[in-house]
Amino acid sequence: MSENKKNLWLAIAGAGALIGAALLYHYASGTSDGDDAPSRDELILELKAAGLDEVIKDKNGMIESRYFLKLL
Repeated sequence: MSENKKNLWLAIAGAGALIGAALLYHYASGTSDGDDAPSRDELILELKAAGLDEVIKDKNGMIESRYFLKLL
């Protein structure tokens, strides 16, 4: 592969990674104008209604598999 093609592919990959990171930040931060994500209080009420308000952990401090599967 020539040096010019290699540089072009590296630039394309870098731009893709930058755009992907920006999109991930945008969706994770919830700062969009039409943000209809539930509030923290709504999430807590939903977790309590489903019986998932208390996190169940195993002896190593990891989330118990059965609890995690209920979240899904």
